[in-house]
Amino acid sequence: MKILRASDHKRMPWKNGGGETVEIAVHPAGASIEDFDWRISMASVASDGPFSSFPDVDRTLAILSGDGIDLTVDGDTSVTLTRSSEPYPFAADRPVFATLVNGVTTDLNVMTRRGRFSHRVIRQPTPVSLRPSAFLRFVLATGK
Repeated sequence: MKILRASDHKRMPWKNGGGETVEIAVHPAGASIEDFDWRISMASVASDGPFSSFPDVDRTLAILSGDGIDLTVDGDTSVTLTRSSEPYPFAADRPVFATLVNGVTTDLNVMTRRGRFSHRVIRQPTPVSLRPSAFLRFVLATGK
């Protein structure tokens, strides 16, 4: 097991320049936002705006703090994400616009390149008990 400490995470501007993201893990090591196979990051969303587009990437978004985000996907599908809602999977190459529910929100992003990797994000109540699995590769724990 490898522990990834918050102080070691890489900070970088969003692909669309609208904010900052904290890269928790990426594969292959050192990959850019253009050529990763999978990527896990957190972002602080401080204003309404479009999401960056990532061709051939599947993405799941989960709210970690704040009151949440309303997402409009493809101009018509609307979903509200909060700290208690299930993580929301969508194709990262679809147009997505975010509207903050009530102020700054921090989200978790998990992204995988289609045809190379896949992912599933679930919320687990604590304490968590995990059994070994051939498919389990990463566990992220956040807390207050």
